[in-house]
Amino acid sequence: MAQGRLAGTYRISTGVVVWASGLSSDQAEQGASIERRPVGERSSPTTTTERVRLVRYTPAATLQFPYLKLHQFVYRHSGGLIGSRIIAGRALLLTTTGRRSGQPRTCALIYLKDGERWVVVASNGGSDHPPSWLLNLQAHPGVGVQIGLQKFSARASVASAEERERLWPRVNRHNMGLAPLMHPAARGRYDVYQRHTTREIALVLLERNSEES
Repeated sequence: MAQGRLAGTYRISTGVVVWASGLSSDQAEQGASIERRPVGERSSPTTTTERVRLVRYTPAATLQFPYLKLHQFVYRHSGGLIGSRIIAGRALLLTTTGRRSGQPRTCALIYLKDGERWVVVASNGGSDHPPSWLLNLQAHPGVGVQIGLQKFSARASVASAEERERLWPRVNRHNMGLAPLMHPAARGRYDVYQRHTTREIALVLLERNSEES
């Protein structure tokens, strides 16, 4: 594919027009819905087109990202004094080991308590791509957890199909937002995210290391 910015109609050597106004070619491949058709051919209701679905996140998730980034920054840099409780529920800081870099990577996540375990959802805003932290903990299950001022090490595992079936309604009730009002039959935000992707959204269980209990 041709490199550079795509503005309006862009002609490439294969005789195909790619339309993705205002996006670079890389961004178009990751975050836009584009239409391809032969050069000179006008679109019409009867024209057969190849539509490529490439929208990465739900609109609601996209709008929330600046707030979530700010929340994560404040949570980390306040040492846990601010950020453990937000409108959507309670949040923790999860530190994984980068599967490629080997460096610590920290992100803030909403959690649900399930007995002695903490449950977090690898929704990534409904993207078809799993969040990096999920891939990291699958490679290195040992993680660090901070809830408020409390820090401890834990072992992460992806919930089994049976556990996911039991916990899925609970995580949705725990993080409903306006989803039940805006989306018919959705119990919460995660139902909406799951509808947006072909990837099964994983639930991750965090279990505190026994020597720290």
